[in-house]
Amino acid sequence: MGDRSTDTEVPTTDESGNAPAMRHVGQSANPRMQLIRRWGGKATWTLVDQGLVSLGSLFLTIMLSRVLSVREFGGFVTGFAIVLVAAGLHEALLLEPMLVLGPLHHQQDLRSYLKTQAVNHLVWTLPVSAVFALAGSIVMLLRWGDVIGQALWGVALSLPCILYLWMARRASYVLGRPRSALLVSLLYTTGLVLALLVGDPARWNSFLALAIVGLVAAAASVPFMLVLLSEGSVQSGSLRWINEENWRYGRWGLSGALLMTASVQAQVLVIGPFLGLAPVGVFRAMQVFVMPVNQVLTALNLLILPAMASKVGSGQLSTVRRTVWVLFAGCIGLALLYEMVLVFGAQELEQAAYGGKFEQFSYLIPILGAGPVLSAVAFAFLVCLRALELPKVNLISAAVVGPLSIVTALIFTKQFGLTGAAASYVATSAISAVTAAVLYVWMARPRLELH
Repeated sequence: MGDRSTDTEVPTTDESGNAPAMRHVGQSANPRMQLIRRWGGKATWTLVDQGLVSLGSLFLTIMLSRVLSVREFGGFVTGFAIVLVAAGLHEALLLEPMLVLGPLHHQQDLRSYLKTQAVNHLVWTLPVSAVFALAGSIVMLLRWGDVIGQALWGVALSLPCILYLWMARRASYVLGRPRSALLVSLLYTTGLVLALLVGDPARWNSFLALAIVGLVAAAASVPFMLVLLSEGSVQSGSLRWINEENWRYGRWGLSGALLMTASVQAQVLVIGPFLGLAPVGVFRAMQVFVMPVNQVLTALNLLILPAMASKVGSGQLSTVRRTVWVLFAGCIGLALLYEMVLVFGAQELEQAAYGGKFEQFSYLIPILGAGPVLSAVAFAFLVCLRALELPKVNLISAAVVGPLSIVTALIFTKQFGLTGAAASYVATSAISAVTAAVLYVWMARPRLELH
């Protein structure tokens, strides 16, 4: 009865109408189970891929924080935060348009489209790197700070390479090949581990640490992209119109991405001027414990956004609406369970990771852990809004979240030091969650409920 199926064999005829053949009713009568198996497999590869990247970043942060001076580690963290701010612009103008518009409008010639986007990546990132190299030279020439000058040079070298790694992984998801993204992440993580174990990180400075991360990223992604896109070709004139398409989609999120990524890194960027580079290193060493949940949310976004965009394109809006609430419940549950681990095991985690080097700051870990719980609240709503091709929500969200987050970082850090910085991190997530919920109710729910 209903959807229940069995593996009963029933006779069928072949194409000529002769001898009866046998087929399994259960294999065709339950397409829902086939869909679950297919997406379950993709989800597994995606989560393992994101887990590898998270593992590599975790190992890198822990190793460098243990062996570098706290100030030198703070310089590395500051440089990497600058890379992430640039990555926000890269996301808005290239990666997110590619992830949404590629499957939607370029399915027939997807490899050529992705190859053109790969060229586009170099067109945008190389000039930005030159600017950072010039800035680093000026800082060092004027003796404003050797550690910061070295970090800026590290940013110049690593930025195109790190962002290209992320592009290679995104291209794999656009092609529906999460296992290929997993291979890139495996090569990257393995390269980082080997560099840290075989090299002598205790002798590194902020420049060398950033440069090595960038070189490992390039070694993992460039050969892979050459193979993956070998069948495609950059068509004459395609770079211009793809840039125009990227701009039409991404322009609403450009200033928003700058505000949003600056707000996400606000604590790191504010702590340095107010408290110094050493507290920057302390803050990031504690923040690393909340990375796993954020990485899982990123992995789910990579998996679900193209699928949800496809459902929107085919008019299956009722399915999209149900998916939003399944994501909402699942992500919040996961984040709450993880927060419980941080609340009851903060000191043990710090001891295991750093051997007591930052023991007096372990109280920051559960405070920071509240951030991903609130990010999980926003996640499902934001994925739905993006899949509905409402890129203006990025600008609206950033216009609200960005300034408030930066203001809270400035005020809280100045008044309460590292504890205030942690509180501002949680406040950023809370503001983002409230904003995402309001935008969903205002812009997405009326459209979804029409179907």
